[in-house]
Amino acid sequence: MAAGLALMDRGRLGDAAACFERVLAQAPDETRAWMALGLALLDLGRPADAAEGFRRALALAPDDVKAHLNLGAALLRLGRAAEAASWFERALILEPDYARAHGNLGTAWLDLGRHVEAAGCFERALALAPDLVEAALNLGVALERQGRLADAVSVWRRLAARQPGCLEAHLNLGAALMEQGQLTEAAGSLNRALALKPDSAESHLTLGVLLRRQNRLADAEDRFRRALALFPGYAEAHLNLGSALQEQGHLDEALASFERARSLKPDLAAAGVAAIFTRLYQPGTDLAGIAAAARQWADRYEAPLTPARVVHDPQRRPSGRYRLGFVSGDFRAHAVGFLVLPALEALARAGHRFTCYANQATEDEVTCRFRRAAAVWRPVFGWSDQALDARIRADGIDILVDLSGYTALNRLLVFARKPAPIQVAWVGYPATTGLEAMDYLLADARQVPAGAERYYRERVVRLPDGYVAWQPPDDAGPVGPPPAAANGFITFGSFNALKKITPPVIAAWSRILHRVADARLLIKTQALSCPDCRRRCVGSLAAHGITPERIRLAGATTPDQHREAIAGVDLALDSFPYSGGLTTLETLWLGVPVVTCAADTLCSRHALGYLSVVGREEWVAYDADRYVEIAVGLALDGPGLTALRAGLRPRMASSPLCDSDRFARHLDRAFATMWATFLAGDPPRGFEISRQD
Repeated sequence: MAAGLALMDRGRLGDAAACFERVLAQAPDETRAWMALGLALLDLGRPADAAEGFRRALALAPDDVKAHLNLGAALLRLGRAAEAASWFERALILEPDYARAHGNLGTAWLDLGRHVEAAGCFERALALAPDLVEAALNLGVALERQGRLADAVSVWRRLAARQPGCLEAHLNLGAALMEQGQLTEAAGSLNRALALKPDSAESHLTLGVLLRRQNRLADAEDRFRRALALFPGYAEAHLNLGSALQEQGHLDEALASFERARSLKPDLAAAGVAAIFTRLYQPGTDLAGIAAAARQWADRYEAPLTPARVVHDPQRRPSGRYRLGFVSGDFRAHAVGFLVLPALEALARAGHRFTCYANQATEDEVTCRFRRAAAVWRPVFGWSDQALDARIRADGIDILVDLSGYTALNRLLVFARKPAPIQVAWVGYPATTGLEAMDYLLADARQVPAGAERYYRERVVRLPDGYVAWQPPDDAGPVGPPPAAANGFITFGSFNALKKITPPVIAAWSRILHRVADARLLIKTQALSCPDCRRRCVGSLAAHGITPERIRLAGATTPDQHREAIAGVDLALDSFPYSGGLTTLETLWLGVPVVTCAADTLCSRHALGYLSVVGREEWVAYDADRYVEIAVGLALDGPGLTALRAGLRPRMASSPLCDSDRFARHLDRAFATMWATFLAGDPPRGFEISRQD
């Protein structure tokens, strides 16, 4: 025994295990040898064999608390959390004040999604042993998964102060502060983590995420590459590298990174999500390819969840007004938040009660408005899919609306579990989810024209005017004359994300600038806060003969400065194949005409939809040549631009785009039709809502 224990101390686990086996061959009833063998096998990554050793020890010493604890630990490693919990509970019956047993039981509850019970266990462990680092780390995790991010920050902050050499405390604290939007303090924590261990791939990764949020995209890319240099098989680093590349407009490289992440970790659903979303930006993308990619993702990640679904029986649902729920990580100052809020507030004014499941860590003034509109507000950031699924079922939601799709902070795997009898995709993602569990897609006749239904796994429901309502900002200020009147030259502008500005877009813009003498081009987007992105943007236009003095670039600014920049252009040039959504509405409201180029994909048709509702479909092209002609024609018509600029805002204000109560009536009729179809026992079907003033 002594020799084996000495070998374990020196890290020679295989030799130690062999030594213990020799002891047991001589003395099979030696409890200590079974325990020591189990520990060695556990450290060797053989939890099943370790569990057998601990069971043999327990057979010889049924009241051995450590044997109970170690068997539970081995079962945890095997993914058998419920069984592990039972052994930890037995250990606590034998020794109620065993701090480590409380901590291990908490870990089992965490794995099972029982976050409240887990937090209680960790708190008890820390009351008994305040320096139990693992319990403090996991307490923060349990609180975060309950949506109590501020409490988690407090726990990790205290741990970092008590244990300044604890790498994980600084890492967790930095990541949580980042989710709260406290980027400067988060950077301090992450840099302290790196100082403790400069070769920590996880620290480089997390710092890269922070840099990405600060729009320092090239620096973020460098951090992700450093993480991969330290750990080439780090799937999450490949995933985040792909995101940084995507935001810089390197779409093919981004897809390669996402595919690498997925090959390294096939169960990393987020890698497939990111790849599918990235395809929407690629030139030449089409509905068939998008639909096929989404269906493949669903077949991989939804199919295993299908057998466990509870069938929703219409006979067991009350036949009154449907109960409505919305799931999003964007109930805040975000494009989706601004496009959804007017409709939800109008539904609330009309007497509808609904639940918002907020999958976000931060809140702002827009969040407060969502809170006021909702009858029930549930913060669910950090909740497991199982826990959120159970909560939605317990709430009795009849119609559950997804506002994320394949975007960040999505809960697609919750929808795949089918917690509500009717599930609807709307606004957040401009394509099919591919999910069999998603019953409907809310759109309009322009976003999803007749004949395109076959590319959507959901049944398409067309609203009569548009697929959203919009509330203009109160502080936009009056519309002034076209800037060209004072400048003496036309200024074109783009305010869409850099990843939307593809090579064909750059080529079309260059043709426009060559044909409009002395014209300038302003490109303003967050990614251009990154100097490397600015240099590449200038270079891509220079390759088409556009000199730098004709280009002005701008990055992230305040909302007021952003509106001022939009008002400073004469004509906006939309991106393709991914059109501007909220950006188009904001631009039109400031009196600036928008020229767009639509294809067959939903993501290419946002501006087309808005322009159609306000009666300016003549600004819509269906190929790059026509796009150039429309832009040049408008730019060369000075008096026409002046008249257009003066009339755009009144035209929008009087259109259905800005009538949220009208939109809510149409939305209610759509939901009511879905509900009646379900109660009748009929399968979901596509339909159109007729216009009703």
